Amino acid sequence: MLITLKSGNATVKVSPVGAAVERYTICKEDIFYRQRTVKDVIVGGSFPCAPFLPRPIRDFSPKVDWLQDEPMKLMRRTSNKVSFQVLNKKTPTFPWVLQYDVDVELVSQGCLTTKLTMKRIYDYEKTLAPINPCFFPYFPSLGKDYSVEIGGNKYAHFSNIPLEVPFKNNALIKTAKQTILMFTAGDFTADSRYCLWTNSAEYFCVKPKMTPLNSYADTKRGKFLDKGESVTMECYFCPLP
Repeated sequence: MLITLKSGNATVKVSPVGAAVERYTICKEDIFYRQRTVKDVIVGGSFPCAPFLPRPIRDFSPKVDWLQDEPMKLMRRTSNKVSFQVLNKKTPTFPWVLQYDVDVELVSQGCLTTKLTMKRIYDYEKTLAPINPCFFPYFPSLGKDYSVEIGGNKYAHFSNIPLEVPFKNNALIKTAKQTILMFTAGDFTADSRYCLWTNSAEYFCVKPKMTPLNSYADTKRGKFLDKGESVTMECYFCPLP
């Protein structure tokens, strides 16, 4: 069952599966590309990907974006905010246990924020746990022009080959109908990246990632958690007038 959050003219529909925002509207106008199933694949909305993206090794388990398909426990709920929690199970290729906490909240002027915290708990493993979480929002292009401005550089015409660009806290996103200021907070660093991608004329994605692609197990560029350590990443979406 979807959970509905409201604040002023803004409405958000949130699923307890992966804490996915399936729909986000202001005055009934869709801000995200509305979630739907296309050829047995769910596209649209926005959701956190964890423990990492993309797949680091063949036959990896759990699924790279494991959290997306995982039912989460409802922890707290108000009219404009909902919080979920879940732990992953140990597997032969991911022998670490992490606790995932996700908050989804409508704040002032209809802005939406999603916060992901990943904390490693005691799992009897002596090695560090590699992670590379990201947020995966879909924006509507609907066959029209769109663009993203990051750090003074403008990007358009994405493809199904992911384009990584240097990280800045703010990104100005021009969709088919809206201009959206997306900004980040938390444990993003100068080594973080935006990943620009699409595989359809209907939508495009601007994914803030904690570390570069293919940095799994890279001790210089990757991100790792020791027992008791945690990371937090937040993403804000603010439609402009």
